Amino acid sequence: YVVDRADTCLDPSRPFSVYAGEDRLIVTGEKVPLLVWANRTNRALEYEWTVVSRPRGSNATVRHPRGSTTLSTPYNYHYKKGRMVEFRPDQPGEYVIKLSARLVFDDDLYPGKQLATSELRLTADGEPAAGCATAGAGAAVGLWALLGLLWLRRRR
Repeated sequence: YVVDRADTCLDPSRPFSVYAGEDRLIVTGEKVPLLVWANRTNRALEYEWTVVSRPRGSNATVRHPRGSTTLSTPYNYHYKKGRMVEFRPDQPGEYVIKLSARLVFDDDLYPGKQLATSELRLTADGEPAAGCATAGAGAAVGLWALLGLLWLRRRR
């Protein structure tokens, strides 16, 4: 089964393997869905996405990096509802994201071969996402709570 290019063929007769997708250009601040492709269909597997490398100054992480799945169409595995895996780059530059997967049950064709990995290179272009807006609402609430405590302390 070919996902992006002929050289990324997911051959079901070969040992268990996964594919994280074609390297691509993206824009800073843009949500990028991360898809799990495997050369097995409808098999129970656990996955984990990790950021292997990132540009200097980046704090970008993968949203919902770990999970399990059993449903595929045909070789693209589906995430559970509300658990779509996404990545949002916060700095321009190259990010390397690794997909690690494990078959929950032994493989019928290659017993003992249950682990597979694949890396995806994302090159982000655009302005860095900087300033208070990137900290999120939780950081703003925490800042206001801290300022309130300091104000109360000064009044005593």
